[in-house]
Order: sequence, then C-alpha cells, then structure tokens
Amino acid sequence: MQRLAHRALAIAIGAAVATACSRSEPEPLPPVVPPATTVSRTPLSQMPGCPLGLPQASANVVDRPGGVAVELAAPAEEEVALRSRAENIAKAGGRGLIDACPCGARPGDLPYGGDRLGPGETSEVPRKDLIPPPADVKLEDTDAGVRLIFHAKDEHDVPALRHAVRTHVAQLTTGACGGM
Repeated sequence: MQRLAHRALAIAIGAAVATACSRSEPEPLPPVVPPATTVSRTPLSQMPGCPLGLPQASANVVDRPGGVAVELAAPAEEEVALRSRAENIAKAGGRGLIDACPCGARPGDLPYGGDRLGPGETSEVPRKDLIPPPADVKLEDTDAGVRLIFHAKDEHDVPALRHAVRTHVAQLTTGACGGM
C-alpha cells in the first residue's frame, strides 16, 4: 500500500510538473530604460539678436594679429538687420557673441576661466570651450557685410580667444544649435 501511495504521489507530481511546463508563459520583458537625455538645441531663428539667425547670413572666421575676426555676410535685403545685430555684439564686448547667439552657452555663464559648468548646455561642446577670454570688439564694414574683430586683452589669451570664437561660430553654422 505504501508503494501504491508513493507511485500515486510520483504520478501526481509528474502531472503537475508537466502541466506547469506546458503552460508557456512569456518570458518577462527587460525593464524599460528611458532614452538618454537629449541635448536641447535652440534654433537660430529663435535668437533674434544673432546675425546668423538671418535666413541667408553666413560667417567666416579669420585669425588676426592679437585675436580673430568673424566676417558676416548677407544679401542686400538682410544687410540692415545684419549690421544692427553685429553692432549690438560689438557694443557688448567680448561676451556679445555669446549673449546674442547663446548656442552652447547661456547669457550670464561664468567668464573665461570659470569652472562651474552644471546642466543646461545647448550643444555637445562644453560651455568652457565657447566662453571667450576678455576681449575688445570692434566692427568694420566689408563689401559683403560686416566684420567683428575680437582682440584679446591679454596676449596670452589669443589662442583661447581664437578657439572659443571658432568653436562657437562652427556650432552656429553647422546646425548644432538646432539648424539655421
């Protein structure tokens, strides 16, 4: 009798295991991983003080003794707006380009040499690479538009000034701010 009970128990366990195995429940899905945080980009059209926010404006960066120049050009119908925006940048001094075209840097970021960077960057380039060292800025007329000339206040800052202005203009002209 005991043998019969063991056999019955073995059959019952086998049936239970077979039933459990025959119910194919789907494997649990892996946990949902939120997408990586995307970088917010401000379209140039939403930067009303930026010369490159004009639909047909273009820029070229050229090294100059003691600094760097940004040559801005636009067709005749945008020339007045281009000049006005460039004049405002020149009046604002070395930070004028960042304030007018804050791609990758926010107005009011720490000046050159600051180390508090925090969240809120609008490009993949760290703000420290976009913030120029102290510079004087003047405006010149050209045949195609205007030229903003950035002259480092300290000759040792010339390479950093050139790097910051070139990097910033590249961000603006390549669409890294959300497009032109």
